[in-house]
Order: sequence, then structure tokens, then C-alpha cells
Amino acid sequence: MKKLICFLIVLIGCNAIFAQERVIDEATYNVQMRKAGEYRLKENYRVKRVTDLCEKDNCIWKPMSLDVMEYDHPGKRRSYMVDTGRGETKPSTEWIFIDDKIYVKRPNMDWRIEEQKAWSGISPTSQTIKIEYIDLGTESKMLDEMRILLRTAHFRLTLNGVESENIQTIKSWIDRTGRFCP
Repeated sequence: MKKLICFLIVLIGCNAIFAQERVIDEATYNVQMRKAGEYRLKENYRVKRVTDLCEKDNCIWKPMSLDVMEYDHPGKRRSYMVDTGRGETKPSTEWIFIDDKIYVKRPNMDWRIEEQKAWSGISPTSQTIKIEYIDLGTESKMLDEMRILLRTAHFRLTLNGVESENIQTIKSWIDRTGRFCP
């Protein structure tokens, strides 16, 4: 019995050693994402995006926002944003898009219909510094093996003469059939 337990511990240890993350190239990442994305045209799915901010003079990475987009085919989409930079844990603003209508719920307000307006503000300029693609290996989740891919983009953003560095991290879980998982 002790030998069996020792064998299992060694086996688990070996799996942990060999399942470490590895850097992959952009082409490999894009192929995997394109394959998983082909299902997006047919199935409902969710995308989460986390934005962190590093101020120029005081480079301490701070969480800024969590943006979630939920797609419900055909033609429906729900989006919400949590301003984690202000310590919020619930959505501060929600949008529901059904065909050409936009329903919006803002803080301390009821739902209302808004028109989709063309952008008329000042556009920020950004310069990409570095993009990393990492295959984090597989993870057991809900009795299924999930492959985890990570894309981290470091870029410098300038708006109204103020410069900041930003990191955008996109973590994607892909199941054995090649589909994105929420």
C-alpha cells in the first residue's frame, strides 16, 4: 500500500513538472483561436477581458476593469463592465444589443433605450511594446480537460498628452472538442 501511495505521489509530481507553461508563437496561437472561433458562429459564448494599468511614474499594476461580452445567437449580445479600479464588484454599466436596438442600465438609473452614435471624441494613440503567447497546458475542469491559452499584450497609450502603460490579458479555455469554454 505504501508503495502504491509513493508511486501515485511520484506520478502526480511528474505530471506537474511536465505540465508547465510554455511560450508559443503567434501563428500557433492564432490557429488554435481560429479553430475554436469557428464554433462562435453557431453557439452562444462569453468573453471576459481584464484591463490593468501601470502609471508612468509609479509603476504598480492596478486592476482597472473587467469587461464581459455574452453572445446569444442570432443577433443578441449582452455586455457589462465592472470598474475594479474603484473597488466595484458588481457591474457598473450593462448593455443589451438586440438587432439594432441598445438597452442600457447605468448606475442609479433604470433601463432605457439609447441610439448608437458614431464616435466623435478624441481617439487615443497606442504603441504595442510586446505581445506574449503562452500555452498554460491543460486543467481539469468539471470532469473535462481544458487547454488554456494566454495572450498578454503590453502597450503604451497616449490620450490628451498623458502617457500610460497598459496590459491586456486574454485567457481562453478550449475543451477537447476545440470549443471555447466560459
